[in-house]
Amino acid sequence: MLGYMKIHCNLRASIIAHSVLRYARRYTMKVKMLILSRDDQYHQLQELGLKIVDWIERLEGIKIEVAHEGEILADGRLSPYDICILCTAMSDLTEEQEEGIIDFVDDGKKLFGIHSATVVGEEHGRYIDLIGGRFVHHPPRHEFQVKIEDRNHPITKGIEDFKITDELYVLDRTPRGADILATALWEDKPQPLIYTKSEGRVFYNALGHDQSTHEHPVFKRLVIQGVLWAINSLRTKK
Repeated sequence: MLGYMKIHCNLRASIIAHSVLRYARRYTMKVKMLILSRDDQYHQLQELGLKIVDWIERLEGIKIEVAHEGEILADGRLSPYDICILCTAMSDLTEEQEEGIIDFVDDGKKLFGIHSATVVGEEHGRYIDLIGGRFVHHPPRHEFQVKIEDRNHPITKGIEDFKITDELYVLDRTPRGADILATALWEDKPQPLIYTKSEGRVFYNALGHDQSTHEHPVFKRLVIQGVLWAINSLRTKK
């Protein structure tokens, strides 16, 4: 009987130790993030990429790399990364890059598009479906109210409705199957500004045209909470 109890206790201790080890591995896992930031004639987004690095580099368990060439999206070059942030217009997207992004998300990784990540040619239907829509126009830069639609989601938790001066992007469609987190009105119609989709693997934030927007405290908080949401969901999945 004593021998049985000893074996039973040792077995329980082994199971508990294994569980603790799995938990420890989960929360010490190094998450690799790629920030693709590129300027264009309308946006200075390389500067935004550097700001994001500054905002999140002190988060525990994250390794950040920055790139400025779209070639990194193609031919499996995204495979080492867990999160990819697009601070860039996608107007020069190639079929190979589109395929690389699709494969990346299909593999359970996280794609985070900011502002002009929806600026893409209409021939790239798979990417447009993935990111949630294609930019078609925006009214002149102006101050508008952003309405938080979901106050319980980790990305928008603790954030109240706010005003911001920015370009209000209008997409060609309502993102299919999306969890709409924030909207803004244009011509009396709510436009989706912030949402997740593809079973939580894609996050898009339409804000972020210029430096004044990037310095808005709520924009900064949305980016940070978006990254934290992506990291935590990846670690939970592990």
